[in-house]
Amino acid sequence: MKRIFTIIITILLVAGCTTKPSQIEMESKHFIDSLTAVIEPLFLESAHAYWSATGIGEDKYYERYAEVDMDLTKIYSNNSDFKKLEAFKNASIKDPVLARTIEVLYLGFLANQTDPELLNEITKISTKVEQRFNTFRGKIDGKNVTGNDIKKILSESTDMSLRKKAWEASKQVATIVEEDFLKLVKLRNKSAKSMGFDDYYQMSLIISEQDPAEIQRIFIELDEDTRLPFIEAKREIDQVLAKRFEIEVDDLKPWHYSDPFFQEAPVITEINLDRYYQDKDVVELARRFYSSIDISVDQILANSDLYEREGKYPHAYCTDIDRKGDVRVMMNVQPTESWMSTSLHELGHAIHDFKHDLELPFFLREPAHAFTTEAVAIFFERLSKNPTWMQ
Repeated sequence: MKRIFTIIITILLVAGCTTKPSQIEMESKHFIDSLTAVIEPLFLESAHAYWSATGIGEDKYYERYAEVDMDLTKIYSNNSDFKKLEAFKNASIKDPVLARTIEVLYLGFLANQTDPELLNEITKISTKVEQRFNTFRGKIDGKNVTGNDIKKILSESTDMSLRKKAWEASKQVATIVEEDFLKLVKLRNKSAKSMGFDDYYQMSLIISEQDPAEIQRIFIELDEDTRLPFIEAKREIDQVLAKRFEIEVDDLKPWHYSDPFFQEAPVITEINLDRYYQDKDVVELARRFYSSIDISVDQILANSDLYEREGKYPHAYCTDIDRKGDVRVMMNVQPTESWMSTSLHELGHAIHDFKHDLELPFFLREPAHAFTTEAVAIFFERLSKNPTWMQ
């Protein structure tokens, strides 16, 4: 009898400790459900439109992408809904998943609390600039060249005239986007200032939950810590390149370096990593690697767009189409070390998105932050230069 009494008391205590959702939590959940019902299908349509636009390059796909983006902007710029989210955000909701969903939505709405017509104009110009940038191909002696062509010339050619033309070809896109791009900068800053931010840069950091002052401090610290080692490394690079091209160090020009943006260090040794990949299927190597660590990327690759063609986005990106497992990568693969690295990188993003917890709300099925998925991608991309991995 005593044991039964103890069990009954325990059950009553547990039942009494069970926290029921408060009225404000129930209201906020209902509100989020209503937003999900409207936003999720538009998100899906936008993702498909962008995929088609960047894969094919035709006007109709970019136009459709802009239209859907403006439909989403109309929702996110609703001031009445923004105020509801602000109230929910300040209501000290105990459910951590619900509270985080509200926070994410609040930030998304915050970025759009300005004149809807201004936001639409920004969308139109941004899409126009992006289309021109994505579909443009530089020219050498009147012939179209791809980014892969330019990189090959800058990596291998000793023809100074050709190198210069290749580097200049990588910059030709500026002439067709400059006017609209500068207009876009001004409009974005105007929009950000209308919402109380200093400029679009500050707004972007705050919306992505980063402290502008902390970011500045980190980069100042990085500059101070790396400035002298960089100067020394650059001096060594320049000496090697000057000797290779039989010129003085002071005569080195941007086209003497192998990367048109000086984002990657030039090859200054006799080791050419490309030769280890020149007869390999780098996509298959990436697939086999991820499979070897019990991560299948077969479905991701089956849905992806991997090789270059006219009108296609010229670089690489990963996209989560529906936040339910339809994750894809767009690339322009060649049998080179650079594309081996890029394949590992983009698939690193993809596996991060592919395994979202489907029990989470739609708005939380994304990386916790850009730097978390980027960290995963960079971790894997470095393997392309690792001697042990290459064997």
